[in-house]
Amino acid sequence: MNFTIGVDVGKFSLFCSVLDEKSNIYLQQEININEKKDIERGYQMMLAVEDWLIDFINTQEITAEEVTLAIEEPLYLNNIKVSFALDRSVIACEMAALNVGVNCFSYANTTWKKAILGRGNASKEDISKWAEVKWKKHSFGVQDFKDAACLALHQHILLYGAIPQSTPKSIAPIIKKPKVVAIKKKKGKKVVK
Repeated sequence: MNFTIGVDVGKFSLFCSVLDEKSNIYLQQEININEKKDIERGYQMMLAVEDWLIDFINTQEITAEEVTLAIEEPLYLNNIKVSFALDRSVIACEMAALNVGVNCFSYANTTWKKAILGRGNASKEDISKWAEVKWKKHSFGVQDFKDAACLALHQHILLYGAIPQSTPKSIAPIIKKPKVVAIKKKKGKKVVK
């Protein structure tokens, strides 16, 4: 059985959503590291992710090749310290996957949002509504698990080549599209409000 894991990265926490072969949510796991020093926290995060991946693989009685990790690339924010901390968290996940032998890919948030939601600038609310439609029977708790699940679904589609049947075909009723207010005649461009 193959599993796809989406990882939403934070400074002190990782939110992991595991999808099975049919893109159903199989498991969700939060990994917390309380270390204050950035470099030490990155190392501890790598070890924690390694341990969790090894435990997951052994519990499922599968090989590392049957697991794929998809990580959201860090955002570069105005606060440089937070940006570096997020970058270290991503690197820790990538190193853990490499050490365990799990395939690992990283994506910009605009990439997976465009692929899954149809808009690279989809808001947290848009993601939340979409995830609740896709996985009706699942209780997510925090938003980060929804982000991780959508990221895992993006990787799942890339691996298996087809959108699962239970995926909403149209997001139009879920996400409000901007209204066209006027069309400029000279340039022919639409102005949105």
